[in-house]
Formats: sequence, C-alpha cells, structure tokens
Amino acid sequence: MEKSTRTLFITIVITSMLLGFGNSDLAQDREECTNQLIELSTCIPYVGGDAKAPTKDCCAGFGQVIRKSEKCVCILVRDKDDPQLGIKINATLAAHLPSACHITAPNITDCISILHLPRNSTLAKEFENLGRIEDNYNSTSPTQIHKDGTGGGKAEPVKSNGWKEKSWLGVELLIYLLVSLIFF
Repeated sequence: MEKSTRTLFITIVITSMLLGFGNSDLAQDREECTNQLIELSTCIPYVGGDAKAPTKDCCAGFGQVIRKSEKCVCILVRDKDDPQLGIKINATLAAHLPSACHITAPNITDCISILHLPRNSTLAKEFENLGRIEDNYNSTSPTQIHKDGTGGGKAEPVKSNGWKEKSWLGVELLIYLLVSLIFF
C-alpha cells in the first residue's frame, strides 16, 4: 500500500507541476511531456538523492522517454527548481542517469539547442556545466552501454508484488485521467 500511495503522490506532484505552466510554449511542453514525465516517476528516489542507484523500472522508463522525446528530459532538468514541482531533483544525478542506467543518450548540453536557450543564459551555462561533469565521470568510469536500459549491473532490483502493483498503478492512472478530464 505504501508504494501505491507514493506512486499516486508522485503522479499528483508531476501533474501539479505541469498545470503550473503559464505561457503557450510551456503549455505545449506540458501537453507534449505529461505521459513521459509520469514514466520517470520511478526515478525520483535516485535523482532526489534518496537512492544510491536507479531501479530497473527507472532505467526502463528513462530509456523509453529518451527514445520518445529527449526534450521532456531537458524540461524536467530545466524546471528542477520550480517550487510547483514539489520534489527535489539533483541536476547532477539527473544528468548522470544515462550512465547509471547504461543507456546511450545525447549529451545533456544538447538541451541548450533543444530548448532554444540563448548560449550566454544562466540556464545554458548550467547545462554546459552538467555536461562537463558527466563527461568527466564517463572518462574515468567506463561502462557497458545498453540502449534499452535493461542491462548493466548498477541498477537496483525492484521488489514486486506482481500484477497487484501494476493494477494499482493502472487504477491510479485511470483516476488521474478522469480527474484531468473533469477539471480540464
């Protein structure tokens, strides 16, 4: 029950963050990335600094998001300090997620062009610094790369109650969808 409550909380937090966007570009980002950001909810313990390594579910979800839309990962890192997010995200850990999950992903500095940031902006410089940190880590720590996020030895195993957990997640997502339809 604790896991389903946590999943529901994470879904609500991500939804709240996405509802807070005001201008049209941000509204388009919200619409484009809602489902992808929900898939990343299992990564919150890792990118929040509460877990030593991402779980296999996190890595699988991250791999799917990278394949579908790199922009959504950039948006999450960009908005990491948004108070409406309601969770803490360590940008360095978020930038390290591809290495930790053994997933081939574009360099985090690509977010500068993906998000159309001015090169001299504070946010662009932050992405450049994150890219340098990740490049330094990768040059000192060789890893085996897997595109699907299922390989490698660093991800923590996920304890599962089988279909019961998945059915609760389905119920939670259904409730989220219904609430979204009612209020929007």
